[in-house]
Amino acid sequence: MFEVRITGTNTGKIVLSDFGRGATGTTGETFPATGRSMDITGVIVQEIDDDGLIVAERQYWNMLLMLAQLGIFVPMPEG
Repeated sequence: MFEVRITGTNTGKIVLSDFGRGATGTTGETFPATGRSMDITGVIVQEIDDDGLIVAERQYWNMLLMLAQLGIFVPMPEG
């Protein structure tokens, strides 16, 4: 298992999954570049067989935080 940090500036189109389309309220497949920066962490879990080969990998990211930092998703205020 690895904890990963991704930082950068969005300069290219964003390909949206079903989750991304739902969070942004769009039916489009992509969202244009925002020019905004992001800084998120995630976890990568790998399954390794007895020979030391990776046989499966799962990645977990805070996608709402990333979309919010890029200005694509605006969280509702608390309260």
